Amino acid sequence: MTAWIWISKKVEEKYLNRAVEHLDKVALVAESLRNALNSFLEKDLNGVREHYNRVFIAERTADQIKRDIISDMLESSIHPIDREVIMKLILRIDYIADHAKSTARRLLLAAETELSIPIEVLNDVTAMCHKLGEAILKLREALLELTKDLKKSLELADAVERIEEEVDEVRSKAFEKVLMTCKNSDPATCTILNEVVDSLENAVDRCEDSADMVRYLAVSLK
Repeated sequence: MTAWIWISKKVEEKYLNRAVEHLDKVALVAESLRNALNSFLEKDLNGVREHYNRVFIAERTADQIKRDIISDMLESSIHPIDREVIMKLILRIDYIADHAKSTARRLLLAAETELSIPIEVLNDVTAMCHKLGEAILKLREALLELTKDLKKSLELADAVERIEEEVDEVRSKAFEKVLMTCKNSDPATCTILNEVVDSLENAVDRCEDSADMVRYLAVSLK
């Protein structure tokens, strides 16, 4: 029995390392999104396009890693329950990239159509982008600590949750500004603003969902 537990934990560690590899590509998506936003603020359309392309490439790479992990897990000896949890973790990490890519796509659309977005809203979007990067970093650290210090891993998962709560506050303030903007702007601007703010919030929400999976794994690995 002891030998089997040891083997099981080694298998889990393998997939946790793959999850970190996957998350690293998602971090590149988020970084390229921030760069796209900076280019948008500078009214640099070519820069927005360039960084969106990097978002697109990083997101596709993350997708491929996800598919490889899932395919490999089908052939592994990992316990079915652990397989399910790690599968959910991988999918939630992938959703972070999906929502970040969606945000970047809408920024590109706004740049291409020369939509006028109030700087007050853009400041909130910038804050949310930075919080997304922080959440991904804390999530990465939490994953790494699963094989080293479970208590530390749980603390880092809690930190991700706190960041999500901070983003909720920023999003609420941003939404108020969006509503004010919608009163005096065209429907296209209103739609894009709503989708940018919502996509960013969803990306951070998926970070918290991933942190919940880390908590589950921390308990199961103890």
